[in-house]
Amino acid sequence: MKKNFPIRIPIFIKLLAFSCLLVIVITSSIGFFVLNVQKNQFKQQLSDYGKSLLHILAKNAPDKLLAEEDLSLFKLVKDISENEQIVRVSITNQKNIIIAHSDIEQVNKLYTPPQLRKKNLPQFEKQKQDRDQGLTLSTYFLDGKEFLYLETPLTYQKVHIGNAQIVLSQRVIEESILYILIALALELVFYFY
Repeated sequence: MKKNFPIRIPIFIKLLAFSCLLVIVITSSIGFFVLNVQKNQFKQQLSDYGKSLLHILAKNAPDKLLAEEDLSLFKLVKDISENEQIVRVSITNQKNIIIAHSDIEQVNKLYTPPQLRKKNLPQFEKQKQDRDQGLTLSTYFLDGKEFLYLETPLTYQKVHIGNAQIVLSQRVIEESILYILIALALELVFYFY
């Protein structure tokens, strides 16, 4: 009758496996922490960028809106919407009718902001109001993609005459995060290779 002896793993192999596992855990933890910080910084930069564009609209649109200079408003909206991160720019009057839009076919239609709806329509993740400036800053999801929505009132001599809206895509942020994840994974692969 044969006796089965347990297989003994040398201590240096155990230490090697433990140190490799420790390196993976520490590197992954640091990587995901840095990734989260980067994501928040990217979102803050996108938010600040949207606010600055909205500020430009709020400064330049009221005079043109009151003078009914539709061509000038359209040019202003088109100039702002040329960036790849801009999904949509619009200006509405007091009656919430679109006066200028980055998609000219939307002009003279009733503006409907993103709101909570059923399947495949925008659903707000969060909403934040900046009460001093009347700025609305929101994120919402549409077809699995996240968008940043900014809106501010347009005033002329402290009289409300309309609103300006900007929608920004967060695709650039998502792509940057994906590149960072791939780089982190490649770093781990090359470490053990």
